[in-house]
Amino acid sequence: MRAQALKSSAGFTYLAAIILVVFLGIMLGATGQGWKTIMQRDKEEELIFRGRQIRDGIARWQKKYPGKPLMELKPLLEDPNSLEKARYLRKIYKDPITNKDFALIMAGGSPAGGTPGGTSTVSGLPAGTTSGTTTGGATTIGTSLSGTTSVGATSGTTTPGNLQGIIGVASSSNDTPIKKANFPDDIIDFAEKTRYSEWQFNAKSQAFQNFLAGIRPGAGGPIKTNTGTNSQTKQAP
Repeated sequence: MRAQALKSSAGFTYLAAIILVVFLGIMLGATGQGWKTIMQRDKEEELIFRGRQIRDGIARWQKKYPGKPLMELKPLLEDPNSLEKARYLRKIYKDPITNKDFALIMAGGSPAGGTPGGTSTVSGLPAGTTSGTTTGGATTIGTSLSGTTSVGATSGTTTPGNLQGIIGVASSSNDTPIKKANFPDDIIDFAEKTRYSEWQFNAKSQAFQNFLAGIRPGAGGPIKTNTGTNSQTKQAP
């Protein structure tokens, strides 16, 4: 009788141990997923911060030198044309999603021997996004002067000679963002984008231009705001 009780107790203990192991596995998996989500959200916030910083630096350059192409980001750190060595950007940030250089959005891009507004699709960017490679190996996205990315890739490699300068940056990641809404006014066009590479920090975008003009999304006219190019601190009421 005692042996049977011991056997029954051992069986119960074994079953309890299995249940405990399964429960701990589920909890650890949920915790792992939770940390992964937290880390991804942190990277998204950092991407937004860095992308806006670079875009704002480009906008300051464009304001000082209208019509003068910016062919690389380095002059933003120390203006070679300025006696006081003006700075438009504190540092050239990496893309926090890929930990690589940002893709450069170029105005008026066209492939060598191709038609204006189209370039070869580069690996790491969405299918159909027109892009190429500048001298030095930087990924570029061909974009019209109005700020709309050209679609309909053609063969060829983009070279600085047939571009009208950098107007923004974007991540080269095709991963799906967690954040889909509640973006600041200057990047309100990021809403519902399905890839990080579609988050284009473009100094010529309509959303950014409206922001600088003090026009809120959906508003019929301008509002009273500081119309500088520092989108990190300027907030519409």
